[in-house]
Amino acid sequence: MKPLTSTTLLIRIKGLDNSTVEKIDFLFRVSDERHSKKIIQKVYSVDSSDTAFDEENNAYKISFLPEETDKFPNNSTAWVDIRPILKDGTVVPVKMLKFSVSPTLFTRSDVNGS
Repeated sequence: MKPLTSTTLLIRIKGLDNSTVEKIDFLFRVSDERHSKKIIQKVYSVDSSDTAFDEENNAYKISFLPEETDKFPNNSTAWVDIRPILKDGTVVPVKMLKFSVSPTLFTRSDVNGS
């Protein structure tokens, strides 16, 4: 993710049938500790405006505005704590995912090929 840009993340959750989902909390954090500082929270539900389910890719699309991506620490790793809640009230455990936040979309090794 690059700060100060409009960004959409695609997140696939193995074994989760979207037709059974009531909502999903996506809590973006500064570390992989479940109680670490929350940077931003996005919520998926059928009436969400900044999250959606992409049936073609079987993934959740989470959109960010430039002012939201600017909240992430630059040159760091951020984490997303995913909390699906099913229509029957069951909370599904999901492993936290990490991603990079960088001032450019490419690293030096991407450009130099090394």
